[in-house]
Amino acid sequence: MASKGPSAIASGSAQHAKLVADHRKKRRLPWAWAPPILVGLACFALKLELSNVSGILTAVGLFSAAMLGVFVQLASWRVKFSERIARFRHTEAPSRERLDSAVHKTLTATVMSMILAAALVGVEFRAALSFDFARTVFPSLFEMPPVIWLQSQATAIFLFISAACVAGLAWLLVVFIFIVSDLRATYNTMIAAEESEASQMRALKRHREQRSA
Repeated sequence: MASKGPSAIASGSAQHAKLVADHRKKRRLPWAWAPPILVGLACFALKLELSNVSGILTAVGLFSAAMLGVFVQLASWRVKFSERIARFRHTEAPSRERLDSAVHKTLTATVMSMILAAALVGVEFRAALSFDFARTVFPSLFEMPPVIWLQSQATAIFLFISAACVAGLAWLLVVFIFIVSDLRATYNTMIAAEESEASQMRALKRHREQRSA
């Protein structure tokens, strides 16, 4: 078999770079952060606070567990893509890029859900943070100007935390939509590739049978 010359290698590398660049350009969505930020600002401006936080906490926990399950599936698909990289280095480059992007989104969403759960716990126990015991044990501490200011701004602080939690939930929803889109595209690519390989194997088998006949 003749070896590839430098011009062929350069042409293949340029084709691969163009495919990846085109895919990244299509996947670049500057407005992805806009809905969560707008929702959070609206909640803060309208002074809307979360209620039934325990139910939201349960949903966030289930979401993080689901994201870990999705990561396991994505990892198995990535292994299959790596096994086929010698044959489909250029044609499947966008699919590999999409799959790597989905893995990044999945892990980021898992970490974000844990941070969000911690913030939701603070919102849930807001009523318990009266500091009565601390005020009895350290009365001079609550006479300090910074502490007095914090007490006067407690409502605004918890309102900000609640709005940030709502923005985080909206962000998880947006990321979830992107992940589902990546999963669907990757699944279609895998099925198409497997059907193509199966068709080639059937054609090869018929060819061998015809030669042996």
